[in-house]
Amino acid sequence: MVIFNELMTRIAGRFGRVEPRRAASAYVRGLLAGLDRKNCWNLAEHAGMASPQKLQRLLRTARLCHPGRAGAAGPAALPARPHLPARTWLAGPGRCRAAGIPDEAGSATTPAPATAMVPAALEAGVPARWVTGDEVHGQDPRLRSTLEERRMGYVPAIAGNRRIRLDGVQVSTAEVTARVADRHWHRYRAGQGAKGPRWYAWAWARIDEDQPDGFRWLLIRRNLTTGEPAMLALALLAAIAAAQPSDTHDRARARARLTLPEIRRLPAALTLTTTHTITDILRWSDWRRRHQATARHCHYQRRFQP
Repeated sequence: MVIFNELMTRIAGRFGRVEPRRAASAYVRGLLAGLDRKNCWNLAEHAGMASPQKLQRLLRTARLCHPGRAGAAGPAALPARPHLPARTWLAGPGRCRAAGIPDEAGSATTPAPATAMVPAALEAGVPARWVTGDEVHGQDPRLRSTLEERRMGYVPAIAGNRRIRLDGVQVSTAEVTARVADRHWHRYRAGQGAKGPRWYAWAWARIDEDQPDGFRWLLIRRNLTTGEPAMLALALLAAIAAAQPSDTHDRARARARLTLPEIRRLPAALTLTTTHTITDILRWSDWRRRHQATARHCHYQRRFQP
């Protein structure tokens, strides 16, 4: 309980009044509790409130202070880049003022904030070697140019009708996919899924061989069952690899990733439990994740290897 109070004290300055500060404390305490359902009604009942209106008001109308601060350890927060739809928001200044939106907020396309925030993050010292994004970001030439100027690798998705230059000829990415011979497809895993590893066929093609300093590729991912393209992406100076333990020693040190239930359980156990020490709680979490990783490895090895 002492740790919980210390954590809430650290964010108390974000609230201008004591009422929303108390509501936030009750809200967080309810999220950390072992409730089956965590809506405002259940959280208010858990906090002993007569109604959920205080928590609902906290989520709907409370205004928080988010100052960007920097210290000896580096930047604590990056400034936001707000942008709004021109027709629905910027056309009504009164609506923006009522929502507390600053006057300098303007209209912008979806990739525009990324074009501004990625360089800001890099200048602030955020460690990153490559950037990824969806089709909206992949079709924006300014974002790609910004990343290329900084020699930052990127892998944004693109549409099948996107025109690229291959062997000096302009073709669509869908045509390039259809031309890939069977021997050029390689089977790799794309992470873990609910039913085990997600296997796909992968291929890539150099799309800037006519440029002496180019390193641009078209990355293609195909469904193994249907044969249909599952992803098309431009790639610059970036490679994606699935790291697997190479020997028994590596597997012994492997741990299952933190799941959402475990992420929810650990803060509650660390802040609200008084019968166990922090060392015991973390040791139990580590033991469980190591055994989960071992069981998962044995299961996948038996399932996918003849």
